[in-house]
Amino acid sequence: MARTVLLVGEGDAEEVLLRHLKGLYVERGSGLVVTIKNARGKGAEYVVDFAIRQSRNVAFDSVLAMFDTDTAWTERVRRQAARGKVALLPCEPCLEALLLQAFDHKTQGLNSQQLKQKFLREFGRPAHDGQYLRDADAAFFEQARRKAKELDVLLALLKA
Repeated sequence: MARTVLLVGEGDAEEVLLRHLKGLYVERGSGLVVTIKNARGKGAEYVVDFAIRQSRNVAFDSVLAMFDTDTAWTERVRRQAARGKVALLPCEPCLEALLLQAFDHKTQGLNSQQLKQKFLREFGRPAHDGQYLRDADAAFFEQARRKAKELDVLLALLKA
């Protein structure tokens, strides 16, 4: 019987990354079935609530919510996730920080808005565009997982 995983991303950029990683790491017939959902923004609290509601429809073995910590990220959200059996993958302070780190760019001392602007300068497009991933293969992500703990968590889930 296949192991089932639900990955919920906060928005389009998270969905693009999650789908790319699924394509690299999850082969058909591997015994792992990964479903990806987009919560369409609205902050950490909404993403966790969305993940809980989605997991009520299907009995997933694992549920993970990936979101930025710059909006609605509180202790109450942590407790809500624990009650709903949702693993958390918070991106401090936003997904662009994780991506910039993975591609060896400095992120220290920058807030979400500055990180989004830096990402746009470095890659010429916003993160939800996905073009920055066109050459990012499994070997790239195996190196990048050492630089960004969130990637390490995701890859461990997809390779288990």
